[in-house]
Amino acid sequence: MLCAKCAGETVQAKDGLCRGCRLRTYQVIRYPWTSQMDDQLRQAYRIARNKTQLSRELTRLSNTFSYPRHVLNQRAQKMRLILLMPRKWSDEEIEQARGLAGEMPLRKMAKVMRRSPYAIKCKLHTLGIGVQVLDGYSTRLLGELLGVHHNRISTWIARGWLVVREGRITEASVQRFLWDHMDEYRFRLADEAWLKGMLNPSIGTLTIRPKKEEAA
Repeated sequence: MLCAKCAGETVQAKDGLCRGCRLRTYQVIRYPWTSQMDDQLRQAYRIARNKTQLSRELTRLSNTFSYPRHVLNQRAQKMRLILLMPRKWSDEEIEQARGLAGEMPLRKMAKVMRRSPYAIKCKLHTLGIGVQVLDGYSTRLLGELLGVHHNRISTWIARGWLVVREGRITEASVQRFLWDHMDEYRFRLADEAWLKGMLNPSIGTLTIRPKKEEAA
């Protein structure tokens, strides 16, 4: 049987076409991409906050490019684009962020809270809290270092054993307290490295936070 289209070759296929005519008839439609189109697709994934917004953005690009949606999906998969949905902050996480802000560097906070430094910084900004490391101690941090409840730290402050300036317990008063009131805390419950450094700085102090260097 001759080819139904070119009549130049004997064929036995059901469609009656030779191999050459079949390839020309069923050729794959190609969708060329440019770097500008990649940027627009990347931006769509970046600004979308949920699946509905992403679907809306992809539909808009599909109409702009005159490409079917599945082509955009395949391109996004090739570019390894994913929808980053922000994780909601719980009340416990917000309180933890408030307590850690100023106590430790941002990267260490991120490791403790298992969130990105950028996410923590943005959340603290919305709460009106800075991320710079401060001098002195909060009642919560000092309680953790000594292995006591922070309410007990407040009691020591009320008795005048610890001095508070600008909302922070001064390091000098903590060092004096550690020597004068050893019966108020237990060595085995305290942070060993920190306590040794505070009681005997000559053997190597473990610095909890960097101090500002004095001007020369």
